[in-house]
Amino acid sequence: MAKIYKNAWQNLTHRYHSIPEIVRASAFLLTLVCLFFWPMLSRNLRLTPIDMIFTFPFFQGATPAEFQHATNPLQSDPVLKFYPWRLAVQQAFRNGYFPFWNPYIYSGAPLFANAESAVLYPLSLLAAILPLSQALGILAIVHLYIGGIGTFLLLRNFDIGELGALFGAVTFMFGGPMIVWLNYPIGNAYAWTPLLFFLGERLVVHRRLRDAGLCSLVVAAQLLAGHYQTSFIVLLAWSIFNLYRLATMYCCPVNLKRAGVATILLVTGVVLGIMLASIQLLPFVEWLRLGNEVQLRTQERLSLDSTSYLKDLMALATFALPNLFGNPTWGSPLSFVYSNYIELRNVDLIKPNSSAYVGGAT
Repeated sequence: MAKIYKNAWQNLTHRYHSIPEIVRASAFLLTLVCLFFWPMLSRNLRLTPIDMIFTFPFFQGATPAEFQHATNPLQSDPVLKFYPWRLAVQQAFRNGYFPFWNPYIYSGAPLFANAESAVLYPLSLLAAILPLSQALGILAIVHLYIGGIGTFLLLRNFDIGELGALFGAVTFMFGGPMIVWLNYPIGNAYAWTPLLFFLGERLVVHRRLRDAGLCSLVVAAQLLAGHYQTSFIVLLAWSIFNLYRLATMYCCPVNLKRAGVATILLVTGVVLGIMLASIQLLPFVEWLRLGNEVQLRTQERLSLDSTSYLKDLMALATFALPNLFGNPTWGSPLSFVYSNYIELRNVDLIKPNSSAYVGGAT
């Protein structure tokens, strides 16, 4: 009997290892993500707390009797910005015109040029084609998968075992930044970060033109995702890391030729990626120049007082205890001392019906 079990185990192990590693990892990560989102997938729910609208006077007449509070009152941007934008983009494409302009707010406002609408982000095409109730869930699954498989490839590239690489992939996929900012432009940009570091490492070590081309596609995708602040920080960290890897690879012994080739390929990948994304970057620069966003952001930073920075220090405790100062799903943001979930300062001063609350958190 023991021999039968041993042979069965050996056959199973042989079949498992006969499957390409990337296929095994992909199947595992996709299965895990689908299980995580199974309640949403099985009930065809929208991944947006749209019940928030009942906290505003205009919609209070339609408030269901069972409504007590918004599911997550801090996630105003998906409800007030991203969902309506996706709907406007979808409507524009279906009516045969490009969504340059949003006619549904004030007297109209730029839609394509504001960048966060991410009109040309390749994965946004899902939201333009499918019903939003399905597209938002699929987008969440795809972005978590991209982050997970990118992390797996990166860790395997550093000779970490398959099990350890899968553990790292799951940690990144379900970590705070990815889950909190899921289906935000910032979360979409996060998702491409591990793949970018993986391709950077490949360029440093193997110096292949093909990897530079792939790197440019990842850079373009991250920029088109619509959150340039995140893309800038990621590219800065990526550049510093690659400089470190170039130094460790080619300084002892010195090999200037290989270091130069790797550097040229790294720069080429970034420049080509920026050029590919320039179709979105250039309208955004014009929008920024003609608007008052820079002035508003500058005034906001200059107006911070010592209390704001004290709350930053208090928030350090939430690394260990995330719910120490409250949780947005518990009923009201007024109970917060500091919002560690979306990094919004002075959230305890924001009331649900105020213009600051309506404006969103990003």
